[in-house]
Order: sequence, then C-alpha cells, then structure tokens
Amino acid sequence: SRASVRVRTTAAAVVVVALALAVGAVALVWLLRASLTDGLETGAEQRADALAAQVAASGPPAVLGEDPGDREDPGDRDEPDDPEDLAEDVLEQVATDDGALVVATTGLPGGLPLDDGGDRVADLPGRWVLATSDADGPDGADYVVTVAVPAEEVDDSVAALVPLLALGLPAVLLVVGLTTWVVVGRALAPVERIRAEADAVGGDALHRRV
Repeated sequence: SRASVRVRTTAAAVVVVALALAVGAVALVWLLRASLTDGLETGAEQRADALAAQVAASGPPAVLGEDPGDREDPGDRDEPDDPEDLAEDVLEQVATDDGALVVATTGLPGGLPLDDGGDRVADLPGRWVLATSDADGPDGADYVVTVAVPAEEVDDSVAALVPLLALGLPAVLLVVGLTTWVVVGRALAPVERIRAEADAVGGDALHRRV
C-alpha cells in the first residue's frame, strides 16, 4: 500500500543518514582531538628543544617555570605553587640521564617521566602531553629535559563538541525524515489516484481502465 511504501522508504532514509552521521560525528571528534593534541605536542617539543639548547650552552638553569630568557633569580622566586594550580601550567624538568633530578618547575610535587610515552604526571590530575629532549651540558654531563603541557584544553574542546553533536544529529534526522515523508507522499500521489480510479471502474466500463 501507499502508506507502507511511504513508511519503509522514510525509515530506510533515516537509518542510512543516521549511520552516515554517526560515523561522521565519531570521525570529527577523533580528528579534533588529534589535531589539538598534535598542536600541543609541537609546542611541547619546541619548548623542550629550547630548554635543551640552553642547558647545552650554559648548563641547567637555577629555576624553571618561566619562558627561557625570563627566568627569575633564585632570590626572586615566589612561594611554591599549589599542586592544583600546577595542573594548569606548563611543567619543566632537567634531570641526568640516569634519572637524578637537577631542577624542576617550582612546586612540582614529583618528578616528570624521562620519556614521552605516557600522558600522566605523578600527583597531578588530568592528561598531559609530554616531550623530552637530550642535552650535553658544558660540564660533560648528559641531561634529559622533559616538558609537560596540560591537555585540559583538548579535553574541554572535545567535551564542548559532543553535546552539540548529540543535539544536532537528532534534529538533522528529524528534518530528513519529514522531508522524505513529504517527498515520497507527493511522488506516490499520482499512482494512488490512478489505482483508486481503476478500482472504481466497473466491469461495464473496461475501456476506462488504465
């Protein structure tokens, strides 16, 4: 019947579009996370390389936590940062290649990893992007520089996108369903009129049948 064809066609269109939108939404979230994370990784690597160059040129600095060139003298340091506040800061560390800590961001409760394979920092919440760089100090010692950048901005951006997709995709499906219902109905209307007219023709007027 016309109604069953209309329902089946509309349902099929909605299902196909829903699958396509779901795949697209997952891909969009993944691409956004990957793109933002890549940006943080690039920034962390550049900062680690800059600090490693400074260590190679003049040895480990007396204090870490500020941009290279703007580091304060030890006598001008503020009180150690609260660990919760550090969760929003870029963290830096210089250690020997055997893991002995030389200097780290003021207030850092624990040492940073000596490799960039993880995404966690001891005693601090959240995900982190880690970058390391090796440096040969002027004293002949081998150092490992580690920089940790909080990934909070990435997580916040993804978290803000997901609700928008959750609200937008059903709205798109509703529009697709209504549009398909109307278009299919209009397309079947002439066929339905012909069928109704054919059914109404009696046996004594067969010449009127289509």
